Amino acid sequence: MNNYYNIKIDFRTWLALIVISIAITSCESSEKLMYSFNPGKLTEHEKNLSEFADDIIYIPLDNSIPLDLIYGFKFSDDKIYLSVKNNGLLVYTSHGKFIRKIGNTGRGPGDYFHFTNFVVDQKSGKVYINDTKNVIKVFSKDGRFVRNITIDETLGNLEEIGFLDSWLFASFSMHFSEAKYNWIIIDTLGNLVKSQKRSLPLFWSNWNPQSGTYYLDDRLYYWNSYNDTVFSISADLNIGVSFLFAQGDHRLPLSTLDPSTVTKYMLVRSVFESPKLLFVRCDYNKNRINTIIDKTSNEHCFVSIRDDVKGWIVNDIDAGISFSPINYYCENGNDYLAGIIYPIELKAHVYSDEFLKSNPLYPEKKNALEKLANNLKETDNPVLMIVKLKKTPFNHKN
Repeated sequence: MNNYYNIKIDFRTWLALIVISIAITSCESSEKLMYSFNPGKLTEHEKNLSEFADDIIYIPLDNSIPLDLIYGFKFSDDKIYLSVKNNGLLVYTSHGKFIRKIGNTGRGPGDYFHFTNFVVDQKSGKVYINDTKNVIKVFSKDGRFVRNITIDETLGNLEEIGFLDSWLFASFSMHFSEAKYNWIIIDTLGNLVKSQKRSLPLFWSNWNPQSGTYYLDDRLYYWNSYNDTVFSISADLNIGVSFLFAQGDHRLPLSTLDPSTVTKYMLVRSVFESPKLLFVRCDYNKNRINTIIDKTSNEHCFVSIRDDVKGWIVNDIDAGISFSPINYYCENGNDYLAGIIYPIELKAHVYSDEFLKSNPLYPEKKNALEKLANNLKETDNPVLMIVKLKKTPFNHKN
């Protein structure tokens, strides 16, 4: 098979060499060590939204198609892609106007049944959907079915996909013992280009934790709740390490799990980065923990530890609903975080005493938010909340 590379070094050994190398370099040059995330060592340290953001944009999604539960969304080429329960994959303009649906949901030829995990090729506009039975469905930018890419099931159970330049990234579920690889890189026809053998011992677990991919500076990042390392891959397929999940009793065991004990383990919910900040959200000890880490200093700029899952960053910019960022994207040289709010919640908030008595940093933005809420019906489609990040968040210098 052409252009095939297999990384034979054990990943934990490889990682240990990297960490030791970094530690030696750090001692010699007084640079910082690699960041290691440990939920058991965090102390609450909350700050307001204005500490790291300077503007908010609200994008109401039009009501041409009533939306069910939104599983996730992504920004690509000035468009918004939504994965929606009972609706499938939908495309909107950057202003929230519906454009089209990608393909059709179902089990027929060219249909897709699962669609929560998808990626978009920003060059061609093609959409790749991780469907059932190790099949990736490919659709054109105008929503037409193109072809199937079938991943050999003997390699493992397909879990996450990502797109990097002209390559497809595919990772496998580590808790199924038959998984041979941590991940593979294939071309858009399904030919194997590069592979990473699994670093974990073979094991089986009844618990399927979350994993994910995200993007920053033309690199794809991948994390898995069982692995120690969050790593990145460049377009020329070079591998880097972003940060570590610390070892300890908080880590999920590589074995069958008693569901009644799951709350004592760290369950990672999401990970993403901006150029200067790292965002990690997890459940641990019956609490939802939300953290923001300064990547230059490895300081915890924000730590929220709560026994509920409500919005976690107080919005002092326009006194709106507390912000819960879901993902990051860059547009025209600016960095943004995005979240979702629902009209029924927004309307209830602007009618509350808390909102009426609030004194945000920008009163004119409060008035604009109130006007937006009054123009919405409780049954309208959700609103995307877009927060523009400061160039120097948390008053840290460049």
